[in-house]
Amino acid sequence: MAKKTAEKIPKIPIINFKKYRGKQVAVFNGKIVAEGRSTLEVLKKAKAKYPKRKIEEFLLISVPRERVVIYFYGKI
Repeated sequence: MAKKTAEKIPKIPIINFKKYRGKQVAVFNGKIVAEGRSTLEVLKKAKAKYPKRKIEEFLLISVPRERVVIYFYGKI
């Protein structure tokens, strides 16, 4: 019985944000696809890599300089 429950839990991507401290990042399909100092810069880079995707499909994250723990559950 417990095995069936465990199979329904989706795999949550683990992303190491250490090298992105103090920057903005765009995440798509569980991977960082663009990084930069400003949101506009990150969106431009992300759209250049994935021109057919809508901006709403990217998860934008501002990574703080201090210790980071980000939990996200939903459609990425």
